[in-house]
Amino acid sequence: MNVKDPYILLVHQGMVEDVLLDDMSQRGVEVSRSSPFITYKAESSTEGPLEITYTSPKTGQPATLKSKYLVGCDGAHSKVRKAIPDLAMEGEPSKAPWGVLDGVITTDFPDLWSKVVIHSETKGTILCIPRERNMTRLYIELNAGFEDTLTTEEQRRDFVITRAQEIIAPYKLEWESVGMASR
Repeated sequence: MNVKDPYILLVHQGMVEDVLLDDMSQRGVEVSRSSPFITYKAESSTEGPLEITYTSPKTGQPATLKSKYLVGCDGAHSKVRKAIPDLAMEGEPSKAPWGVLDGVITTDFPDLWSKVVIHSETKGTILCIPRERNMTRLYIELNAGFEDTLTTEEQRRDFVITRAQEIIAPYKLEWESVGMASR
């Protein structure tokens, strides 16, 4: 296939969120962040609002709100999905654990500022995606070849960082700031 302009257009999550937030704001919809979902109750009517319980970012205590819709965007281990009665996952769960890190990184790898895949024959793979505010999202394969079963402890941030450094070696990879995204 031949294309006139062989470029990748990478629209990161922050850009998409800004467009959606601006549109919702123009429609009078308020978005509250850092308000972890706890549970919900449906009114008896299928058309009635949902009562959603969440942790208030101001008080740290449970609070409620009413909403016509509940959308779960809380990752692979979604509390929203788990709260829905009689919902079953289809297909088979993956046995390939991945860690997801967002952060401002320092590296001597030559091309980490564009979308790139790095593969180590023995340690696994990293998918690198540039983000907003000079951040990069790294998807890090934690168990290349499925030799071992990883414990929850092994899948924590320090393990994920170490695995990323092992995969990218001999290049250096350090974080100025780091956060674990949902897996």
